[in-house]
Amino acid sequence: MKNPILKFIFLLGILAFSAGCSKNVTMTRLVPAAVTVSPEIQKIVIIDRTKPQNEMVSVIEGLITGELPFEVRNSIEATLSSLQQTLNTSPRYEIIRANQRLTGGMFGQVFPNPLDWYTIERLCDEYQADAVLALENFN
Repeated sequence: MKNPILKFIFLLGILAFSAGCSKNVTMTRLVPAAVTVSPEIQKIVIIDRTKPQNEMVSVIEGLITGELPFEVRNSIEATLSSLQQTLNTSPRYEIIRANQRLTGGMFGQVFPNPLDWYTIERLCDEYQADAVLALENFN
């Protein structure tokens, strides 16, 4: 290519082609809240509070959104296991995983009402824990 105009057009075409194939990736991340945990809290029980109030409505919602059977349940289980493993790396806390699943909100977008103190005290007594950490919403 001895013609400088053709050379310029050729390079411009390559530049336009390569720019057209690039991806734009945006990422939003949340910064954890600054939470001070009292030094008296040594033993924490983790509870799953994502059980839907109405299983049939939950199944219908899953069908509409295209979720595979047990996809959300398995994801919740993986999240709680990962949280437990992460917290267990700290020598400060002893982490216990509750073997029950409490009822939460109607849909994944709505937070349930806070647990009452009677339920919190019952969970702490049952697991001999100082605090309760609940997963209340998962979508």
